[in-house]
Amino acid sequence: TKLTDTGLSGSLNWAQQGGQGIGYVNILAVSGTKLYLAGEFYESMATLGTTSLTNANPSTNDIFVAKLTDMGTAGRFVWAQRAGGAGREGAVAVAVSGSNVYAAGISESPTAAFATN
Repeated sequence: TKLTDTGLSGSLNWAQQGGQGIGYVNILAVSGTKLYLAGEFYESMATLGTTSLTNANPSTNDIFVAKLTDMGTAGRFVWAQRAGGAGREGAVAVAVSGSNVYAAGISESPTAAFATN
């Protein structure tokens, strides 16, 4: 959700729903008009904008990292990726430096990989 601080209140500019299957957005980082979200999802598939992410093991949660663009009166998902393996994963931090996006989290899997779907 984007609000404008009008002094004594906040004025709603836009709100963007994550989509079906999203568990939590844990972290938000902002760089100009770019917003980066990180969190976790529990369903077999999660949808962010037009990107669908497939959980590596639907009985546990996977990490997602997504980019939105703030277009003033609307927000639009640009991309999303997931990370996961056989165990439980969750994002706890995201940071941006130039064109690099850094995500940190927890993983209970012996191996976990990032994937675009």
